[in-house]
Amino acid sequence: MKYSICITTFKDRFDLLKNLIKSLRDFTDSDIFIAVNGQANQKFCNNYRREVLTLCRNYQSIYPIFFLEPRGLSKMWNTLIAHSSTENNLMLNDDVEITTGDFDSFCKENQPKIIGTINYNFSHFLVNKNIFHDMKGFDERFLGFGNEDTDFKYRYASKYKQKIPNFMVHGMRNLDSQLFDSGVINRSGSKYSEFNNTFFLYGQNPKYIKSDDGDIAVDTFVFPVKKNLEEEPQYIYENFFKENKHKLYK
Repeated sequence: MKYSICITTFKDRFDLLKNLIKSLRDFTDSDIFIAVNGQANQKFCNNYRREVLTLCRNYQSIYPIFFLEPRGLSKMWNTLIAHSSTENNLMLNDDVEITTGDFDSFCKENQPKIIGTINYNFSHFLVNKNIFHDMKGFDERFLGFGNEDTDFKYRYASKYKQKIPNFMVHGMRNLDSQLFDSGVINRSGSKYSEFNNTFFLYGQNPKYIKSDDGDIAVDTFVFPVKKNLEEEPQYIYENFFKENKHKLYK
């Protein structure tokens, strides 16, 4: 019962990435894909690139994907899921601490599940490619970090009339690192992007607007809202590839 592990990271969190990779390899040989983000207004650091490649070389089956400029968490998640070669994918932020191998048995035992947060947190969650395609992925108009998970929860609840399931898994913990790209405009006192906050709800033409006849709030919404902007098609041919790749191979 195979699954892939997908990790998002950037330069200032390299030590966190190293610790996470080491702890993962103590318990599983699953393929690991790493989305390595660039930094705002900086040329991609070649020393950092070499460090990442050296880290990958020291372990089996680790595949990095480099972004030369900063991209949002939605883009990174979508890219990782699209690049993985398995139906189920364990998505991890780099500031996750792994202390037991319970996650490995959880991922293998929950293959039929289409999506689920772990320990009530989107820093670690399991997602199947079927839900990725059915939901059109994470909205890449969230160009930075923050609110892309709330948007996904809202869309999921609207589409399936239920909340995203959650699973409790021992030995996984979100360290909630406060390190962020200092070149990105962030909400005051927060590691999350001001752009995402504006696009989400508080700008002149946001994705959601307050509405007396809107849906009941999910997650951080504390008042009824409705969509102001619909999703655009994303990765529309990835499902075509998944369903037809066997015709390409001998």
